[in-house]
Parts: sequence; structure tokens; C-alpha cells
Amino acid sequence: MRFRIRAGRAVRALAAVGALTLAALGIGAPAAYAGLDGWPMGLIDQQCGPTTGGPLGLTVPTDHITFVMGKAAPGLYDPTSATVTWAIAGTSRTGTATATFDADRQSATLLFNPVLTPAGSTLNVTFTFKYAGGQYTRPVESTPLLACNSSADYGKSAADGPNMRVTGSITQSCSSTSSGTQDYVIVRTAPGIYNTADDLAGEPVWDDYWFDGATSITSGVYGYSDASGRTSLVFRIASPPTGRTLNVQTIVRDQYGNNWPMHLAALVVC
Repeated sequence: MRFRIRAGRAVRALAAVGALTLAALGIGAPAAYAGLDGWPMGLIDQQCGPTTGGPLGLTVPTDHITFVMGKAAPGLYDPTSATVTWAIAGTSRTGTATATFDADRQSATLLFNPVLTPAGSTLNVTFTFKYAGGQYTRPVESTPLLACNSSADYGKSAADGPNMRVTGSITQSCSSTSSGTQDYVIVRTAPGIYNTADDLAGEPVWDDYWFDGATSITSGVYGYSDASGRTSLVFRIASPPTGRTLNVQTIVRDQYGNNWPMHLAALVVC
């Protein structure tokens, strides 16, 4: 997957002196909080794939949209929850959901699944963050909507620039037991070009997962980066849904307290 980094002046200035780094699609600090570390960030990721369901069991092309809200670093500006509202410009199609910030991962993840998304449209997104002293609503973020109208669109993805902080991959190993098929998912991560081994060594890593069409994520595995800044973590999925898309959200922390999210996806092969 690819990610866009969009930083405000205050963020760029701090990053330039090493005081703060940004995660994924970075959102600049509210003016009233310029100078405080830890203001929220937002990541938007889209992937076209099938969703099967409903009373007739129909398969419908779906734009699986992932929103990740997180913090750049621990600090005074600590979100407690996040609300995301999305809308397809020029239509009445919209959705809203709220998630609690995870204290360890320092992030909240929300999933939306609009079907038959039109080509050439714009996705408008509003993020609202609540914290102990009140709340802050980011002005609308706009990004091209991923067209997902037929099986020919399956596998297409949309985000806006490479993740420079961490790289990763998914492999799977299948096993048959008396209780059924087991899918052992191996998630490997390594430093990106803007992180070094020393930045990540000994720091925690989380791998959580979901399948296409889900509205919530499942905890997978927790571990630490080794001395080279790499991880190779394994979790098991019992009776995996063959042919569905497995999504993995990896969150890698660096020694400065920044959490870097990354979205990986692969078809279930077991």
C-alpha cells in the first residue's frame, strides 16, 4: 500500500530539528496547539474487492476504506476518541463512526465499505478528535475516490505516496489439523529510508487484522523489533475464509515514541 504525507508548517519546522516525526497522511497541528507534541494524524487507505452477503448472498464490488487516526508522539495533546465522517462528493452517500483511542497503540481504526463507488468522484473526510480539554475538528480532507464497480477493479488500491518510515510484507503457511484448516500469517517489517535500525530496535510492534467487509479489527500479535529494527511475527487464523482479502495493520513504534501505521493486504490462500 502507499501513503501520503501532508504536513503543516508547524509540523515541518519541528520535524526539521528532530522534535517530531509524522505518521502516514500527516495532519498539521491546530493553531492553538502549535508547539505541543502529540497532535492527531489521519491516514486514508482504499482497496477494491468483493463483499458477499445479504439475503441473496450476492457478491458486490466494494471500496474497503480504512481510516487510522493516531498521534505523532506522547505529549500534552492526548486524544481519547476519534470520529470520522466520509462523503462522496455530489451524492447523498455518507457514513460516520467513532472509535476509542487504544492507549498502547496510540491510535484508533475505523473501517467503511461503500459499494459500487463511481469513477471520477471525490472522497471528502472530516476527522474530529476528542481530548481531555475539548475537541478539535480538522477541516475537510479530500482525496480521489477509488472506482470499484466490477470484478475487473478487484485488487486496485489508492493512497498517495510511499510509506518512508517502515516497510513490510505478508506470507502465509497452511496447516490441516483435526479441528480444521489453520492459516499461519507471518508479518515481516523493516526500517524504511527515514528510520534506522537504532530508531526501531527494541521497540514494540502490533499486528492486527480483519477481512474485507469487516467493520472492526481483531488483535493479532504483539512483539518487539530486533537489533536490526526488523520483526517477523506470526499469528494464527483458524478456519480462514479462502479467497477473501486478509488485511493487516502493523503499527511500529520508534525510540522517540512515534507510532508508524502500515496497511498490508493479501488474499487468503489456505
